Amino acid sequence: MSRKAMAVLAVYVIMVAGAVAVVGSHVSANDDADISIAVGTKNCYEPMWIAERLGYYADEGITVKSNYVDGGGNASVSLMEGSSDITLVGADPAIRMIARGGVVLVAGIEMPVKDSSREFAYRSGLGIDLNDASTLLNRNADGTSTVKVRCGMDTATGYYSGYLMYLYDQMQMGNITEAEYQLLGAVNDGSNGGGVVHVEFANQAVALVNGDVEMITSGNTVFIAESADVEIELGTYSLPSSGGTCYIFASEDTYNNNYDNLVRVLRAFDRACLYIQSDETRQGAAEMCARYYGATGWTVETQLEFFEGNFWDICMVTDVEGDLSIKAYLLGYENLDYESAVRVDAVRDAHIGVTQYDGLYMYDLNERKLVEA
Repeated sequence: MSRKAMAVLAVYVIMVAGAVAVVGSHVSANDDADISIAVGTKNCYEPMWIAERLGYYADEGITVKSNYVDGGGNASVSLMEGSSDITLVGADPAIRMIARGGVVLVAGIEMPVKDSSREFAYRSGLGIDLNDASTLLNRNADGTSTVKVRCGMDTATGYYSGYLMYLYDQMQMGNITEAEYQLLGAVNDGSNGGGVVHVEFANQAVALVNGDVEMITSGNTVFIAESADVEIELGTYSLPSSGGTCYIFASEDTYNNNYDNLVRVLRAFDRACLYIQSDETRQGAAEMCARYYGATGWTVETQLEFFEGNFWDICMVTDVEGDLSIKAYLLGYENLDYESAVRVDAVRDAHIGVTQYDGLYMYDLNERKLVEA
């Protein structure tokens, strides 16, 4: 298993081979392409950027239309609305799509090397202690609690359930009550005093710097916020049971009627994963992807750290329920039919007769490692 070792703040800038269009959730259809992919312009989507930039789709003999979206929330919308055939998402969009149906989970792609941590950036001077979520509250003399620290995040992405898991863990530890858990985890609608403020992914760092929220949680935006000319602190909180796999979904129509091209796309993704995972090419991959992302505060070094914190591979998914069930529960979903949503055929067929990708693997959720399938 040699390769399995594992914008300026106010402007969201995308740079891909000169220029690409930035779009929201409404994207155009396939046109004349063989297959279309909803591609996020944030981290986790690097294999898709690489496959396009290095011509891996063309090497597989297919034409691909990339529909650019800001992240997993709009990527799932693009897939569900029929504007794209394939996409990659984290936990929350995956749960919502499985609940709705009409999609097939075909592969895992980016899996954590170790237990996941929640990353936070927050304004200094507020007395925030991530190991004690009561510091996010005002506890009043009359016995009531109000929110002191509002956490901004894109609630359509997996960061929301990750934040709920953090709060739930703090409730289990006795640092906050159930009522306080509900208060801190409620999305603020302007009248309920909730502790979560929905901020689209591209605007999260701006919201923190401008004081619209006191804290954010989500991947690379915390590093972007830290680079601003205000007092920002970074922190992490370990969540041993939080999973963290990213999933590739296809529409049922694509799986049933465009299967061969789906397999070719997965093969191109796997080749891109090898480009990230290999010691010989990881530096070049980091330079390419950091330049693509193009945001102040996200450097080649932080891109490399992100790469090295995950396994990059197109692998079989064997325990989706184990990865998603806790988050699904916290989001209000129960008794989802995970088994019917998962198909492993395309991953298997993408590896048949192909030796340069080091074989076919499954991700062991409990051991946090890839094992031979």
